[in-house]
Amino acid sequence: MKHNDEIRQLLNEITNTHKLSLNKLAKKTGISQPTLSRIRSGKTKRISAIVMLKLLEFKEKNKPKLSTQIDPQP
Repeated sequence: MKHNDEIRQLLNEITNTHKLSLNKLAKKTGISQPTLSRIRSGKTKRISAIVMLKLLEFKEKNKPKLSTQIDPQP
């Protein structure tokens, strides 16, 4: 069950960070909205490796960009 909790946490992190609904995330990842909903609610017993991979790939490809601008010193 720890594994499922980590994936649920990843899903929540992605949706919160990118301000995405499950429907929008489903379209962007190819994971069905009902699957994402079951993961979020904890109703799924097993999460496939493909679903995990798609979530991890989305997170990796959509990392927030760090600003490289340096504030000038007075």
